Amino acid sequence: MTSPRLSPLGELTRRALNDETLEPLSTSEEEAWLEFLTERRLVPELSALPARKALSMEAQTRLAIERGRVEVLGRRRRAAVERVGAALHAEGVVAQLYKGEAVVRLTHGELGRRPMSDLDLVVLPEQVAPAEAALTTAGFRRTGHDTALHTVWRLETGGVDGGEGLCLELHLDLFPPPHPFDLQVGRFFERGVEAGVPGLQLPGLVDAFLLQSFHLILFEQDGAKTWPTLRDLALLSRRLVDERGEEGVAELCDEADRRGLGALARSTWTLAGVAGAPAWPKAVAPRAAPWRRALALRLSNGELVRGLAEDGTPRPRRLTRRFSAALWHERSLTSARALVRGVLGTSSERSLGGTASRVGRHALALLRARR
Repeated sequence: MTSPRLSPLGELTRRALNDETLEPLSTSEEEAWLEFLTERRLVPELSALPARKALSMEAQTRLAIERGRVEVLGRRRRAAVERVGAALHAEGVVAQLYKGEAVVRLTHGELGRRPMSDLDLVVLPEQVAPAEAALTTAGFRRTGHDTALHTVWRLETGGVDGGEGLCLELHLDLFPPPHPFDLQVGRFFERGVEAGVPGLQLPGLVDAFLLQSFHLILFEQDGAKTWPTLRDLALLSRRLVDERGEEGVAELCDEADRRGLGALARSTWTLAGVAGAPAWPKAVAPRAAPWRRALALRLSNGELVRGLAEDGTPRPRRLTRRFSAALWHERSLTSARALVRGVLGTSSERSLGGTASRVGRHALALLRARR
């Protein structure tokens, strides 16, 4: 996949995220760009980069205020992480940080640069009960908004350091079951690294990159999160190359290909290149993907590239995650059954409309793929 065509404001953002020198902007350009960055949740990240100097002092102040707000929320989140880790450790449980908090700790580590709304933890099946007991000890209470994928908890104690209103998702699996991926949770724990907090670990760089890639291409339905996730992937890949060079890239290729996801990993590596990731090595030849997986990747990539080419308010992606995942199954019969379940819908997709609405979205996506 070639690098996507960016919108004018997107190209400006790409250059800024790469710390390239920018010419001072006019008042109208500056206002349009700030709105673009705000809608795509990139204001705190840009405020930490040298490219902010292209903006007026008034605009830089706006960036600094937003970064400060995100940093306050980050301190609350970190205090909650420490509390949860201590409670897990006391119960003899090791959980793995997942998604945003894990990415930040694996890359720049700065609290004020990446907004996120909650904490995500993964636990092994046999440790679910003691993990839930630990969350109760740490001041969290079950919300009743559980899914087949995770239980949802809310921190009840207040105060700046307590993290009033903070939500935590305790993941029992990495993606909504039944998913077609060879992703054993235990393997991720075997390759995990220290998080600096007793009771918690981080995924390895390769695992973190693959998991963020899966979410971006196949499961992330919020168009406003595309750019921050691309930034995550770029930072993860930069660190992977800096720390492990060709050896690290080769491991990423092997892990992706072993799961039949080589094309997916290469695609997201290329997409992340719009935010400064190194190019995927041409010497590594991807394995051919079954046509259904190739179609799912083409549909998802098409939506992402269209989103990157737009300067307006980011729209939700039209594909449901169950449709994409159904196409990804290796066996035709399994894929057909999963497609039927996706069309009929589940409780987790009620917000996406009824059966007719889902069929219409899927049909439209298929028509776009033929263009």
